Amino acid sequence: MRDYLQRGPLVPSAHEAELEPIPEERRILAILGEARRKGRWLVPHLLRVRAFFADVKVDLRDNPIPQDFTFDVGAFAATVTLIVPPGVNVAFDVFAAMGNATSQADEPSHGARAPWIRVSGSVFMGEVKVLVRDRDT
Repeated sequence: MRDYLQRGPLVPSAHEAELEPIPEERRILAILGEARRKGRWLVPHLLRVRAFFADVKVDLRDNPIPQDFTFDVGAFAATVTLIVPPGVNVAFDVFAAMGNATSQADEPSHGARAPWIRVSGSVFMGEVKVLVRDRDT
């Protein structure tokens, strides 16, 4: 069982972790619409998001995040937003063609002990962004 990032009371007990193993992969697909993922949910090690002429928002603030979490995104004429809590660093590697790829989060640095996640993928004629927000906003 891989370790969770330490996030206060959201880190499950050993008993809870045994009952709900972390999924290896989950997927979100949005075509000509929108998809939202917020509140409490079981975050996988790999979350693949594909958006075509759509709007996708994924909020990680209320959940323990697996230590090796990867957010893999592919967007065409779409907006994909990932919201992370303060203190989570993001290795951001998104290719943008006729679109935007932005991250407000700090990049992981050598020797830093802060938790970090990976965001990778591509966007064409759309936008992929990482926002840093407190739980209260």
